[in-house]
Amino acid sequence: MFVLLLLAQHSRAQQDEGSASSAEVQNTSPQPEPSAIEPAPPAPPPAPAQPALPDLTWRRGDVWFRPSGLLQVRYTLNERSEFSAEAATTSRFSVPRVRLILDGGLTDYLSFRVRAGVLAGGNARFEQAYSDLKLSEYISLRAGILFLPVSVGDSPSPQDMQSIDYSQYGLQTSGGNAAAAGVRANLGPLRGQAYFSNGLRTGFSEFAAPVAARVAVTGRLEARLLTKDGFSRFDTESSFRGSDLALRIGAAAHYQQGRADGTLPNGDLEQFTADVTLEGSGFNVLVAGRLLRVKPGAGNTTRDPGLLAQAGVFVHERVELWARYDALYSDGRFHSFPDDRNGLLDSYRAVGAGINGYLIPRSNQAKVQTDFTYVPRPITSTWAEGSDNSGVLRTESGNQWAIRLQLGLSY
Repeated sequence: MFVLLLLAQHSRAQQDEGSASSAEVQNTSPQPEPSAIEPAPPAPPPAPAQPALPDLTWRRGDVWFRPSGLLQVRYTLNERSEFSAEAATTSRFSVPRVRLILDGGLTDYLSFRVRAGVLAGGNARFEQAYSDLKLSEYISLRAGILFLPVSVGDSPSPQDMQSIDYSQYGLQTSGGNAAAAGVRANLGPLRGQAYFSNGLRTGFSEFAAPVAARVAVTGRLEARLLTKDGFSRFDTESSFRGSDLALRIGAAAHYQQGRADGTLPNGDLEQFTADVTLEGSGFNVLVAGRLLRVKPGAGNTTRDPGLLAQAGVFVHERVELWARYDALYSDGRFHSFPDDRNGLLDSYRAVGAGINGYLIPRSNQAKVQTDFTYVPRPITSTWAEGSDNSGVLRTESGNQWAIRLQLGLSY
C-alpha cells in the first residue's frame, strides 16, 4: 500500500512538471502590443436634451388657435453732447415691447393672425390683423394689415434679432405694416411676395413716419442655396451650432405715388434693396444695401444709398458675440422731402457690438443681451431718428454712445 502511494505521488509530480513546461512554452510565443489589448475609450455622455416647452395650441377638427407673446425689459445708458437743455448723460429702464399674438385656422386653407402690442410710450394698438388663403401647395393670398417685405433689415421679429434692437438702416428702409393685399409663392428654393398697399408704414410703424400713397406696389424675391432647410431657418438672424451651411440671396423693390392731401404731395418714391446672408454651424454673416430715390412734386430729386453689415459667432452653446456696421448715406443735395431734417445733407454711420446669453440652448425664447453702440457724428440732419428703443438719441453736435442691457422672453 505504501509503495502504491509513492508511485501515485511520483506520477502526479511528473504531470505538474509537464504542465509547467507547457505554460513556459506558451508564454514564449509573441504577445500583442499593450495598445492592442487596451479597452476602447468610453462613449461620450449624450448631450442634454433641450427642455420641452408646453404646446398651447388648441385644436378641434380643422379649427385651431395658438397664442404667443413677447416681453422685453431694458436698461439704457446714453452719453451725448447736450441737446436742447437735455442732460448729456441719460439712463433709463424701459419695457420696449409687449406683444400678444393669436394665430389660428378655420380650415386647412384659411388661417389668420392678430397682433396687439404696447411700445415704450405706453400706447396699445392692433399692429397686425390679416388672413391667408391657401390656393395650392405653393401659392397663397394674404390681405389685411400686414408686414411689407421692403427690406431684410427689419424682417426678423424682435425676439429673433441678433442685436438688441433694429438698426437705423432697418428702421428707415422698413416698409412697416400697411393695409395691403397680395400673393405669396414658395417654389422650393425660390420664394416671392408681391403686394398692393396704402404706402410705407401706413398701418403701423415703431419708428419711422408713415408715407401715404395713391398707389403703392411692393415685391420681394429670394433664393436659398447650399441647404435643404426651408426659408424658415432664416427667420432668426443667429445660426446655432450644428446648423448646416446655407446661403440666402434676396432683392426687393417698392414704388409708391404720393397723394395731394397727404405726405409727399404730387410726388413719388422708389426703393431698391438687395441682401446676402450666409449661415453655418454657429456663425452668420449678413450684408444688405439700399438705394432710395425720392422725387417730390417740387424741389430736388434725391438718391440716397444705405448699408448694413452684421456678423455673429457662438463661442459657447449659450454665448454669442456679434458686431454691426450701420449706415444711411445722403447724396449731398438738399432734400425737399422730408422737410424736417435740415435738408438732410449729412450721412449717418454707427458701429455696434454685443453679447447674447441664451438661457435655453438653441432657442430665442429666453435670453439676456448687452450691446454697445457708437455714433461719431450728430444725427439731426440725417435719415436716422432718435428714440429710446433704438438707443440713439437726437444730437445737433458731437458724437454719442450707448450701452444697453436687456432680458427678452417670448413664446
